[in-house]
Amino acid sequence: MYTSSLMLQERCLRKNESCPDGYYYEWVGPQEQGELKPLAGKAVCRKCHPRCRICSGYGFHEQVCQKCMQYKRGEQCEDECPQDHYADEATQECVQCHYECRGCHGPGPSNCDACRNYKIYVVGELMSYDKCSDFAL
Repeated sequence: MYTSSLMLQERCLRKNESCPDGYYYEWVGPQEQGELKPLAGKAVCRKCHPRCRICSGYGFHEQVCQKCMQYKRGEQCEDECPQDHYADEATQECVQCHYECRGCHGPGPSNCDACRNYKIYVVGELMSYDKCSDFAL
């Protein structure tokens, strides 16, 4: 039997049948209150966290979430990437922007939304540049 938030779905699983994608297997303990109390001592399939597509427990950390709904950043799932990262659609990961970028939409200094520096000091001379890629290595 599996649960969807507060909605109880009356579908029993066959022996050795796993929970469908988007749900995880959990025993209902004797301390359970509410709609699951009658199922104490039995197993149910509970809905994964909304950021998680496939999971082994509730949460959006890689320890319990095997596949993210949107993007993965480090060890957890995200709905969207933070400003200093860009979304790699091929891998569904948030990737850190180039060190000279303030926000970006792809890899390298040529994909910066804005630059951290426009002027740098080179061999005793202050030089100006029009874009991040002119001076980023």
